[in-house]
Amino acid sequence: MKTKILLLALLAFMGFASVTSAQWTLYQTGVPYSLFGVDFATHPYTHVGIAVGQGGTVIRTTDAGEEWTLVYQNINIWMNDVQFDPNQFGVIWAAGMGGVIIKSVDFGNT
Repeated sequence: MKTKILLLALLAFMGFASVTSAQWTLYQTGVPYSLFGVDFATHPYTHVGIAVGQGGTVIRTTDAGEEWTLVYQNINIWMNDVQFDPNQFGVIWAAGMGGVIIKSVDFGNT
């Protein structure tokens, strides 16, 4: 019985140790504003991601987050969330303060 408890404790510790060794990777976006939402396309051949935030900021990456480019900004609104449309290829929806909704049909280029 003691052997089983010791074995379970050892396995639990090993599992905890492997979880705590995982680390986050920091990516610089180049914008001075807070970001509130991010989403990436689920299409297997694209690495496009969009992030939105303060100052109406919309930034885009085409390399899975390595580099980001400012593609839209409207300082009168804040964008709170963004999502790729799962039913329409390349369509992105973003929602912001005051009931604002914006849409892109070309993976966030415009």
